[in-house]
Amino acid sequence: MLKTSVVMPNRNAVSFLEPAIRSVLAAGEGVDLEYIVVDGASDDGSTRVIERYSDRLSAWISEPDQGQYDAVNKGFARSTGDVLAWLNSDDIYFPWTLATVASIFSELPEVDWLTTASPGALDADGLFVRFRSVPGYAAEAFFEGCYMPVGSAYGAIQQESTFFRRSLWERAGGKLDCSYNLAADFELWSRFFRHAPLYCVDSPLAAFRQRPGQRSADLKGYMAEVSRCLEGRRRNGLLRRLLGYQGKKITRVDGKWSGRDYRFH
Repeated sequence: MLKTSVVMPNRNAVSFLEPAIRSVLAAGEGVDLEYIVVDGASDDGSTRVIERYSDRLSAWISEPDQGQYDAVNKGFARSTGDVLAWLNSDDIYFPWTLATVASIFSELPEVDWLTTASPGALDADGLFVRFRSVPGYAAEAFFEGCYMPVGSAYGAIQQESTFFRRSLWERAGGKLDCSYNLAADFELWSRFFRHAPLYCVDSPLAAFRQRPGQRSADLKGYMAEVSRCLEGRRRNGLLRRLLGYQGKKITRVDGKWSGRDYRFH
């Protein structure tokens, strides 16, 4: 089975850090997991929590950085896995997440990146708010602005549920663009889409925690960066949306994964 590297950036999120760590470790049972925590010199007791789990981590550091995306870049630079992902320290994986992802990438070499069609959300207390249903993913839809957090047809591609091969990461430049303070994930997806189609699976893979004070609550700032990313690339897709997009879906039948093309609206 392929090795999966998960990087967890953290900065002063001690209230949520331990559930996040425990979710990764639980999901990593029976999987070849490399788990790296990159802490941005937290002063809220985060390092004490990380130290309690240090014997189950592949590596961890705590030092000043230039923000969340710089921390993720640091973690990936230290990683050695075939499949990469990052999980923020207030979000969670499900017990089946990493086994599902590792088996898909192992069985289907044509899949370069993968996300869920059923992104989940938690509240600040860790209770589930909802599962959202996304009909599919396509590069054309992305560049037509269909995957933005507000005012779009399908909502954002959930970063917490997105996994990709190291080979794709390297072909797309091998780093997050830290000139994006809020939407470097979106900018990365724009590069990935130029190299490979995004496959989806119906299984939930992660849950995003909605809480007061989080960076992602700055939707105005995020949308400004999305507009910057799409500037000069955005297409008018009204007719295409009427006709539908071609997506890639992964299903499991009789104990095996298979990918198929399908159309969605």
